[in-house]
Amino acid sequence: MLMQAALVATVVLAGVSDLRSQRVPNVLTLCATIFALALHCFSGGLAGLLFGVGGLATGLALLIGFYMAGGMGAGDVKLLATVGAFVGPAQVLWVFFFAAIAGGLYALGLLLVVAVSRPGGINAARGLRSGIMTLVLTGGDVRSLSSSLESYPKLRYAVVIGLGVVAARLLDGTLS
Repeated sequence: MLMQAALVATVVLAGVSDLRSQRVPNVLTLCATIFALALHCFSGGLAGLLFGVGGLATGLALLIGFYMAGGMGAGDVKLLATVGAFVGPAQVLWVFFFAAIAGGLYALGLLLVVAVSRPGGINAARGLRSGIMTLVLTGGDVRSLSSSLESYPKLRYAVVIGLGVVAARLLDGTLS
């Protein structure tokens, strides 16, 4: 129960911070990670600690490539790693899966809002679609696309990770 409460508090605080300041504080992810690993160690000994470290490494590995390509911030990567420290390697895969779905829907929603609400928004959305298709088909660098996204609202991925946590925990019956 304590582990669950700490996980929920961590993703809520990260989401609120991301919405307010476009940042996930390092002190939050560091303290939450240490807390999660300590709880795992206390309740499961070395095996518990290794479970938490495995989740941490898995969460980090899932998003580090996106960060290195310029597609997301380091705070989001550290947040998923922290979530992994709480839930372990298998569960963080589900969190990532559900967060990816929520993030895709969120991004499409933002694009729709921009296309409908801004003058010339439809043409801008078409240009963005073209840039994305070029990126996908050529396997190019996301940074060239990033400059065309400057005028679009930024994705708050900490919120999306929080939604992934809720969905994954509902799926396994932890949140009921």
